[in-house]
Amino acid sequence: MRSRFALFAFAARMALMPHGTAKAGLEEGRAAYARADYCAALNELMPLAKAGNAHAQRMLGIRYRQAKSGARASLDT
Repeated sequence: MRSRFALFAFAARMALMPHGTAKAGLEEGRAAYARADYCAALNELMPLAKAGNAHAQRMLGIRYRQAKSGARASLDT
């Protein structure tokens, strides 16, 4: 019984861990935003935000609020 719980806990922890590709996309999105390439930043951050990444959601929210280079139109589609 104890080994089943340990296995379940390990599996749950692995399932909830952030994956390396998500972090890579977030870093690329941040870099694109920093160099004012808002289209590339949107392309990097949107899939992460839809998947539930809070950092990507926050960055998109800030971008939407600032409405840089037509952000409202591109985020509404």
